[in-house]
Amino acid sequence: MVEKQTESGITVIMTMHDLNLALRFSEKILMLRKGKTFASGGTDVLRPDNIEKVFGVKASMAHGSYGPVIVIESYVI
Repeated sequence: MVEKQTESGITVIMTMHDLNLALRFSEKILMLRKGKTFASGGTDVLRPDNIEKVFGVKASMAHGSYGPVIVIESYVI
């Protein structure tokens, strides 16, 4: 449904907490930390260092059948 909307020229704004869905379906990402903009841009802002700072987890990138995949490795204490 989202793809059909964007193909017809409609802008779609979504709130997502599943980083892999955001990575797969978004063109632009806005990461918030404590209610303020932390990073914005293309999907390249979903880097392991940004994910650690915003969500407090260690992450890495892998390659899945649909492209890049974020793998959560451990929680940062």
